[in-house]
Amino acid sequence: SPSFLVDAPPVGGLVQADPANGEAVKTIFTAATSGWSDSDEDKNDIVFAFYRFPLPSSTELTVDGSGNLVTDPEFSLPEIEWTNAKSDQYWTKLGGWSLRDWHASPEVPSFTMSAGNFFLVVRARDPLGGTSSAWTAGPMVAKLANLSDAEVLNALSGPLASNDADQILNSVSSVGESSSSEAQTQMLLQALETAVDVQDPGDESTQKVSSVVQDLVKGNASASMGPSDLARASLAVEQSIDAALALGDDFAGLSQGAGEAALGSAAAVVGSLG
Repeated sequence: SPSFLVDAPPVGGLVQADPANGEAVKTIFTAATSGWSDSDEDKNDIVFAFYRFPLPSSTELTVDGSGNLVTDPEFSLPEIEWTNAKSDQYWTKLGGWSLRDWHASPEVPSFTMSAGNFFLVVRARDPLGGTSSAWTAGPMVAKLANLSDAEVLNALSGPLASNDADQILNSVSSVGESSSSEAQTQMLLQALETAVDVQDPGDESTQKVSSVVQDLVKGNASASMGPSDLARASLAVEQSIDAALALGDDFAGLSQGAGEAALGSAAAVVGSLG
């Protein structure tokens, strides 16, 4: 009779944010995971994807006497649907944001965040497709009243120098919530366009670019976005989709989640045009 290989997912992993608290845009955070083991494959073959989610408004996040973050009331990880965009528990509908898609590195370096209380989730996947996750409360991010043009430039300069699309888009999303001037909007749009230029084309990239455009158009930056700025934001999504389609047979098509994000960005732009 034929034999079947039963794949047990990776187990035993932890994730943490460093530092555990800070200021929106200004503080540079790192997320890292460790401790994973896998019965079927070398643990060095495990890849990781990192996400952040907002804690429910009914859950307080505080620092205890040992400097650890604690939730009150005690918080348990909700059910998260990662593939079915129709589900009410689909990760973006829970406010999730992809810090980085699947990669062998167990660390996401040098990212900023918008204000709020969050929890981080890391997913671990082995070469046979076995997947599991770990989570932690935090970081706790204080809001800034206003950002100067110099502060925005400083927040974007590191990610732009990295030439890493995830780092750039993470910064554009966090800065966009607090930006307020025309000069800052131009910096954000230029960073968005750079991210599209250097991204690895595909479904996940298109979904993230579309989500960033929604954040920009609906956030504080929208107050200083004219029709030409909105056109640039919309074009970034279009170019991301075109880059994915250019993969030809290597591209299976947009997932429902990416398609909904792209449509959502278009709706946000149209809504801003009045």
